[in-house]
Amino acid sequence: MKTNMKFVMSMSALTLMAAEAATAGFTPYVIRNADQDGGSNPSISTSAANTTFGIEYKRQKAGFGSNDVNGRTISQISNMQFTLNSATAYAGTTAPVILPYVNIWAKDATSGKYFVIYFGLDNFVTNTGGVKSINLGFDDMASAGAYVNVSESNAALNGLAIGGSWLATALGTPGAAGGNGYTMAQVANFEIVAPPASWVELGNSNGVGTGAPRERGTDVTFGFNWIFGQGSGINNGYNGYDYTVSGVSVVPAPSALALLGVAGLAGGRRRRA
Repeated sequence: MKTNMKFVMSMSALTLMAAEAATAGFTPYVIRNADQDGGSNPSISTSAANTTFGIEYKRQKAGFGSNDVNGRTISQISNMQFTLNSATAYAGTTAPVILPYVNIWAKDATSGKYFVIYFGLDNFVTNTGGVKSINLGFDDMASAGAYVNVSESNAALNGLAIGGSWLATALGTPGAAGGNGYTMAQVANFEIVAPPASWVELGNSNGVGTGAPRERGTDVTFGFNWIFGQGSGINNGYNGYDYTVSGVSVVPAPSALALLGVAGLAGGRRRRA
């Protein structure tokens, strides 16, 4: 009976680990509209196979967000994948296609401050027959530059390690030349947390600019976000691309509970042998 109980508990742990490794669900959303063309929103269309984001005009911005990895630390991102199947240019576009980038909402437990971590993907692209893809985990990007963004409207707070600020206290001395001097390793232990809409709605008083990764109109946020727009292939800020993507996922590392269950299962098999 004891052996059977251990087996049941271990199988439950395996089930838990499998669930934790499942692909996170993503929701497409509008972040910001254009400053011309009547202030039109970026277009978003979805199908069973893919999602297309239309970034045509200056300042248009959209996101593909998930809250399924909230509560984990940045270092517990086991894998992230993304496939850009095609990028169709609007008339007048001459700029090269640039991959979307990652925004992650995190929280400093000491100060209680939320902030956004920007991570560029250009150095991690695999190009196969014109299809660009990303497949990497935290270990791959630990030494890469991370832009830590706490405000779009106030340059004095915009990710700079100002002496005495909460950000300088939380992150310490910048360790890389890229971004604003930080590395992904320096933000590794921050928890992925999506701030509530009530916090976002305070706007600039909390350092939340119009380009922050939150849904326009509702201020709903997602912990992990793929971002389209403002640099994503836009020519002189005006003409861009339709981005058609698929295979989008972010997978957390299995928890200690799941790993303990697997270890118990292995130990039980050794004893029976």
